[in-house]
Amino acid sequence: MRLNWKVTVFSIVCLGLFIRLGFWQLDRAGAKEALLEAQAMRQQMAPATISEIEAGGGDPNLRPVRTRGEYDEAAIFLLDNRVLEGVVGYEVLVPFQEAGSDQWLLVNRGFVPKGRTREDMPAIPPITDATATLDGEVYVAEYRSVASDVVSAPLGSATVVQVADPAVISRLSERALYPHLVRLRLTDPNALPRHWPITVMQPETHRGYAVQWFAMALAVVIAWSAFTFWRGPQNESGNQEAHD
Repeated sequence: MRLNWKVTVFSIVCLGLFIRLGFWQLDRAGAKEALLEAQAMRQQMAPATISEIEAGGGDPNLRPVRTRGEYDEAAIFLLDNRVLEGVVGYEVLVPFQEAGSDQWLLVNRGFVPKGRTREDMPAIPPITDATATLDGEVYVAEYRSVASDVVSAPLGSATVVQVADPAVISRLSERALYPHLVRLRLTDPNALPRHWPITVMQPETHRGYAVQWFAMALAVVIAWSAFTFWRGPQNESGNQEAHD
């Protein structure tokens, strides 16, 4: 046995770090599973108007929304720098007023490709029925808007924005909007293509990373053991000289 204290200390540090990272990834996988289960339960709840959701309390994220009202197609906003299946474009944001109330919502219809150039208006499918039933779900996000996010630019009959923060759009549209975005479901006739995963990284991916970290920890143990206990092949002549 040849114990090298520098190699030993280095191995202990790496071993502790890799094991800790492995268990951290397992904790992340458990948290993601709990998140997906909770959100799946919310999505299965009966659709309600925004007023009913607000009155019921609780976390509104991904709560189904079904309400009637009217879109304001004269106030279209285009969320910049969106990509869908390798195509660059925008997400279409349209204010929507619930029928019989002063409640305005900011509705995300989905994705449209950009025009031939940045100065060309994209082809946005028109609203099929401005007073039809809206079928969507609430999307709660934390927006950390900076000064550059508030800057907007006209593009044809629309306005290009850098953030889908209802607070920012409220100032630009000069109307009070519900503080959370409403995303149209694919079942809504006015919905456009989209890719809106609940979480970017699935629990299985976190578990895969955990296995990798634990494998690296095992590799450290094997490498330290080999360096410490393996003496290598002995020189035959040297052994003979030792015997003489």
